[in-house]
Amino acid sequence: MLTSDDKRSDGRRISYLQSPSKWSDYDKDLFEQLKDCVKKARDIRQAERHCLIPSAIYFTENLPDQCDQRQVFFEKMLQRFKDRDLIFFDPDNGLEIKSKPKGRKHSSKYVYWDEVSSAFKQGHSILIYQHFPRNKKRKDFITEKAAVLRDRTSAAEVYSFRTPYTAFFLAVQEKQREDLRRQAEEVTKGWKEQIEVVL
Repeated sequence: MLTSDDKRSDGRRISYLQSPSKWSDYDKDLFEQLKDCVKKARDIRQAERHCLIPSAIYFTENLPDQCDQRQVFFEKMLQRFKDRDLIFFDPDNGLEIKSKPKGRKHSSKYVYWDEVSSAFKQGHSILIYQHFPRNKKRKDFITEKAAVLRDRTSAAEVYSFRTPYTAFFLAVQEKQREDLRRQAEEVTKGWKEQIEVVL
Protein backbone atom coordinates (compact mmCIF):
# COMPACT_ATOMS: atom_id res chain seq x y z
CA MET A 1 0.00 0.00 0.00
CA LEU A 2 2.36 2.66 -1.30
CA THR A 3 1.73 6.28 -0.33
CA SER A 4 3.32 9.54 -1.39
CA ASP A 5 6.66 10.19 0.26
CA ASP A 6 6.07 12.27 3.40
CA LYS A 7 9.84 12.65 4.00
CA ARG A 8 9.60 10.79 7.32
CA SER A 9 12.11 8.06 8.13
CA ASP A 10 9.64 5.59 9.68
CA GLY A 11 9.82 3.18 6.76
CA ARG A 12 13.61 3.15 6.57
CA ARG A 13 14.49 0.98 9.55
CA ILE A 14 17.43 -0.90 8.11
CA SER A 15 19.98 -0.61 10.94
CA TYR A 16 19.54 -4.36 11.58
CA LEU A 17 21.68 -4.92 8.48
CA GLN A 18 24.65 -3.60 10.47
CA SER A 19 24.19 -6.40 13.06
CA PRO A 20 24.67 -9.70 11.21
CA SER A 21 25.86 -11.48 14.36
CA LYS A 22 22.47 -10.80 15.96
CA TRP A 23 20.12 -11.35 13.03
CA SER A 24 21.61 -13.80 10.56
CA ASP A 25 21.37 -16.68 13.05
CA TYR A 26 17.57 -16.55 12.75
CA ASP A 27 17.59 -17.01 8.98
CA LYS A 28 20.92 -16.52 7.24
CA ASP A 29 19.50 -16.73 3.70
CA LEU A 30 16.80 -14.17 4.46
CA PHE A 31 19.31 -11.81 6.08
CA GLU A 32 21.65 -11.99 3.07
CA GLN A 33 18.77 -11.50 0.61
CA LEU A 34 17.49 -8.45 2.51
CA LYS A 35 20.98 -6.99 2.62
CA ASP A 36 21.39 -7.57 -1.10
CA CYS A 37 17.95 -6.09 -1.88
CA VAL A 38 18.57 -2.92 0.07
CA LYS A 39 21.97 -2.51 -1.56
CA LYS A 40 20.53 -2.91 -5.08
CA ALA A 41 17.39 -0.86 -4.61
CA ARG A 42 17.74 2.88 -5.04
CA ASP A 43 14.66 3.28 -2.85
CA ILE A 44 13.87 0.81 -0.05
CA ARG A 45 10.23 0.82 -1.22
CA GLN A 46 11.36 -0.79 -4.48
CA ALA A 47 13.22 -3.67 -2.83
CA GLU A 48 10.42 -6.11 -3.62
CA ARG A 49 11.26 -5.91 -7.31
CA HIS A 50 14.63 -7.48 -6.77
CA CYS A 51 14.12 -10.68 -4.80
CA LEU A 52 12.84 -12.40 -1.64
CA ILE A 53 9.59 -14.08 -2.71
CA PRO A 54 9.85 -15.23 -6.33
CA SER A 55 6.19 -16.27 -6.61
CA ALA A 56 4.81 -13.04 -5.11
CA ILE A 57 3.21 -10.31 -7.19
CA TYR A 58 2.87 -6.70 -6.10
CA PHE A 59 0.49 -3.82 -6.58
CA THR A 60 2.68 -0.73 -6.81
CA GLU A 61 0.25 2.08 -7.55
CA ASN A 62 0.09 4.87 -4.98
CA LEU A 63 -2.94 4.69 -2.69
CA PRO A 64 -4.85 8.01 -2.69
CA ASP A 65 -6.81 9.53 0.21
CA GLN A 66 -9.95 10.34 -1.82
CA CYS A 67 -12.72 7.72 -1.41
CA ASP A 68 -13.64 7.36 -5.08
CA GLN A 69 -10.00 6.98 -6.16
CA ARG A 70 -9.34 4.62 -3.29
CA GLN A 71 -12.23 2.40 -4.40
CA VAL A 72 -10.74 2.20 -7.91
CA PHE A 73 -7.37 1.34 -6.36
CA PHE A 74 -8.86 -1.58 -4.42
CA GLU A 75 -10.87 -2.87 -7.37
CA LYS A 76 -7.74 -2.95 -9.52
CA MET A 77 -5.70 -4.49 -6.72
CA LEU A 78 -8.21 -7.29 -6.10
CA GLN A 79 -8.39 -8.00 -9.82
CA ARG A 80 -4.60 -8.32 -9.93
CA PHE A 81 -4.60 -10.70 -6.95
CA LYS A 82 -7.67 -12.73 -7.96
CA ASP A 83 -5.74 -16.02 -8.23
CA ARG A 84 -3.66 -15.54 -5.06
CA ASP A 85 -4.28 -17.42 -1.81
CA LEU A 86 -2.80 -14.78 0.47
CA ILE A 87 -2.88 -10.98 0.33
CA PHE A 88 -0.51 -8.98 2.53
CA PHE A 89 -1.78 -5.49 3.33
CA ASP A 90 1.14 -3.26 4.32
CA PRO A 91 -0.36 0.13 5.26
CA ASP A 92 1.95 2.72 6.82
CA ASN A 93 0.14 2.53 10.17
CA GLY A 94 -2.23 -0.43 10.14
CA LEU A 95 -5.96 -0.90 10.61
CA GLU A 96 -8.35 2.04 10.62
CA ILE A 97 -8.76 4.31 13.64
CA LYS A 98 -11.80 6.41 14.58
CA SER A 99 -9.97 9.72 14.29
CA LYS A 100 -9.08 9.09 10.63
CA PRO A 101 -12.22 8.26 8.62
CA LYS A 102 -11.78 7.03 5.06
CA GLY A 103 -11.33 9.96 2.69
CA ARG A 104 -9.68 12.23 5.25
CA LYS A 105 -6.15 13.50 4.63
CA HIS A 106 -3.62 10.73 5.37
CA SER A 107 -6.32 8.04 5.47
CA SER A 108 -4.13 6.27 2.89
CA LYS A 109 -1.91 5.27 5.83
CA TYR A 110 -4.61 2.81 6.96
CA VAL A 111 -6.50 -0.20 5.65
CA TYR A 112 -10.22 -0.17 6.52
CA TRP A 113 -12.33 -3.02 7.83
CA ASP A 114 -14.64 -3.07 4.80
CA GLU A 115 -11.59 -3.47 2.53
CA VAL A 116 -10.23 -6.34 4.61
CA SER A 117 -13.66 -8.02 4.67
CA SER A 118 -14.11 -7.63 0.92
CA ALA A 119 -10.74 -9.23 0.16
CA PHE A 120 -11.44 -12.10 2.56
CA LYS A 121 -14.89 -12.73 1.04
CA GLN A 122 -13.20 -13.20 -2.32
CA GLY A 123 -11.37 -16.23 -0.93
CA HIS A 124 -8.03 -14.79 0.15
CA SER A 125 -6.37 -15.28 3.51
CA ILE A 126 -5.27 -11.86 4.76
CA LEU A 127 -2.07 -10.75 6.49
CA ILE A 128 -2.02 -7.18 7.87
CA TYR A 129 0.85 -5.03 9.16
CA GLN A 130 -0.02 -3.09 12.32
CA HIS A 131 1.79 -0.28 14.14
CA PHE A 132 1.34 -0.22 17.93
CA PRO A 133 -0.53 2.80 19.36
CA ARG A 134 1.21 4.69 22.15
CA ASN A 135 -1.78 4.91 24.47
CA LYS A 136 -2.74 1.24 24.89
CA LYS A 137 -1.19 -1.88 26.38
CA ARG A 138 0.08 -3.98 23.51
CA LYS A 139 -1.39 -7.27 24.69
CA ASP A 140 -4.85 -5.71 25.08
CA PHE A 141 -4.54 -4.02 21.70
CA ILE A 142 -3.62 -7.27 19.95
CA THR A 143 -6.43 -9.21 21.64
CA GLU A 144 -8.98 -6.56 20.66
CA LYS A 145 -7.87 -6.28 17.01
CA ALA A 146 -7.68 -10.05 16.57
CA ALA A 147 -11.24 -10.42 17.88
CA VAL A 148 -12.55 -7.74 15.51
CA LEU A 149 -10.67 -9.33 12.59
CA ARG A 150 -12.26 -12.69 13.28
CA ASP A 151 -15.68 -11.06 13.59
CA ARG A 152 -15.31 -9.07 10.37
CA THR A 153 -14.02 -11.97 8.29
CA SER A 154 -15.44 -15.13 9.92
CA ALA A 155 -11.95 -16.55 9.47
CA ALA A 156 -11.31 -20.20 10.27
CA GLU A 157 -8.43 -19.02 12.47
CA VAL A 158 -6.79 -15.70 13.36
CA TYR A 159 -3.14 -15.38 14.37
CA SER A 160 -1.20 -12.48 15.77
CA PHE A 161 2.55 -12.13 15.31
CA ARG A 162 4.00 -9.69 17.84
CA THR A 163 7.46 -8.21 17.43
CA PRO A 164 9.12 -5.63 19.69
CA TYR A 165 7.94 -2.80 17.40
CA THR A 166 4.95 -3.97 15.37
CA ALA A 167 2.35 -6.70 15.02
CA PHE A 168 0.91 -8.66 12.12
CA PHE A 169 -2.55 -10.21 11.98
CA LEU A 170 -3.41 -13.22 9.84
CA ALA A 171 -7.01 -14.16 8.97
CA VAL A 172 -7.01 -17.70 7.62
CA GLN A 173 -9.35 -19.22 5.05
CA GLU A 174 -10.54 -22.75 5.89
CA LYS A 175 -8.83 -24.19 2.78
CA GLN A 176 -5.46 -22.92 4.06
CA ARG A 177 -5.87 -23.75 7.72
CA GLU A 178 -3.37 -26.62 7.87
CA ASP A 179 -0.75 -25.02 5.64
CA LEU A 180 -0.77 -21.68 7.47
CA ARG A 181 -0.78 -23.41 10.85
CA ARG A 182 2.43 -25.18 9.83
CA GLN A 183 3.92 -21.88 8.71
CA ALA A 184 3.00 -20.24 12.03
CA GLU A 185 4.69 -23.11 13.86
CA GLU A 186 7.82 -22.55 11.77
CA VAL A 187 7.85 -18.88 12.76
CA THR A 188 7.54 -19.88 16.42
CA LYS A 189 10.43 -22.34 16.16
CA GLY A 190 12.77 -20.11 14.22
CA TRP A 191 11.98 -16.69 15.67
CA LYS A 192 10.66 -17.36 19.20
CA GLU A 193 12.98 -14.75 20.80
CA GLN A 194 11.75 -12.06 18.39
CA ILE A 195 8.21 -12.97 17.34
CA GLU A 196 5.43 -14.12 19.65
CA VAL A 197 2.81 -16.10 17.73
CA VAL A 198 -0.68 -16.42 19.22
CA LEU A 199 -3.67 -18.27 17.77
